[in-house]
Amino acid sequence: MKKEEKDQQLLGLVVIDDVLGKGTASRITERGTYVTYEATGEHVMYPTGLPQKLLHSASPSTKKAKKDALPKGKGRTYTVPEGETRKEKAAPSTGSPKETRHGNTVYFELGIGTLVHSPLYGNGKISEIGSGRLTVAFDSGDQEFRYPQAFADGEIAVITED
Repeated sequence: MKKEEKDQQLLGLVVIDDVLGKGTASRITERGTYVTYEATGEHVMYPTGLPQKLLHSASPSTKKAKKDALPKGKGRTYTVPEGETRKEKAAPSTGSPKETRHGNTVYFELGIGTLVHSPLYGNGKISEIGSGRLTVAFDSGDQEFRYPQAFADGEIAVITED
C-alpha cells in the first residue's frame, strides 16, 4: 500500500489513550500524526506515527466473550475452604489507652480497663461500654456516664501516664 493511501485510512480513526481518553486522528503531516483529544481539546503530535497501543485501542483484536446466562432458578454455588476462624479483637489492655494525634486533636482508644478520673468520684476504671453509656468502677461504687458527652462536659477524663 502506498503511504498516502495508508495515511488516508488513519484520518478520522478514533483512539483511546490511558491518560487523555478518547481522541481522533485529525491530520497527518511530514512532521507526524496529530490526534485531537475530546476531554482536553489538545492536539498531540506523534512524530513516528501512532503507537501500537493506540492502534490496538482503535480496533481491538480480541472481542469480549459473552457471559452465558444461567438458567432461571440456577445459581452459582461457592464453597469456602475450611481454615482458621477469625479471632475476635481483644479489648485494649488495662493501663494507659492508645493515643493518636491529628493536628491539635488527641484521640484515645477506650476500652474496658481504661483508667479515668472524675472530679466528683476520683480515679476509676471503665467496666462496661455500650449503647451510648459507659460504666466506671470507682472506690465508692459504680457510676454510669453518657458516652462521649461525659468527656466533653468534663465529668470524666482519661488518665494518661506521662
